[in-house]
Amino acid sequence: AIGNALTRLLVQQGKRVIGAGRNAEKLNAMTPSQSIVCDFSKTSEVATIMSPELPKDLTGLAYCVGSAPLKPLRSASVPDMMEAFSLNAVSAVEVVRAAMPTLKKNRGSIVLFSSVAVQHGFNNH
Repeated sequence: AIGNALTRLLVQQGKRVIGAGRNAEKLNAMTPSQSIVCDFSKTSEVATIMSPELPKDLTGLAYCVGSAPLKPLRSASVPDMMEAFSLNAVSAVEVVRAAMPTLKKNRGSIVLFSSVAVQHGFNNH
């Protein structure tokens, strides 16, 4: 939801936006300038997919991917937590690592979002 809203806002402002996500149909509905299909839950593939697709004039990166088990801590298993950590932290590091040389050269910026729960708060979240 956050990535979708951000993409639409930036496109409205006439910015060149590269959208990335696992669902090509949803990506194209946001009308980014370019779409990259990438499943961020597969951390070992993230850098391999993202690196060659990023433009040389990249000046910004917003990582709006995220998920967490919406259940009480006592019910969350270790695999639940590892899956959430992999998506929310490890994949974010892989995307930043892939974009870092270009962003550094262009004096770009990086924004990492964690969850809509920060704004609204959810029980057991």
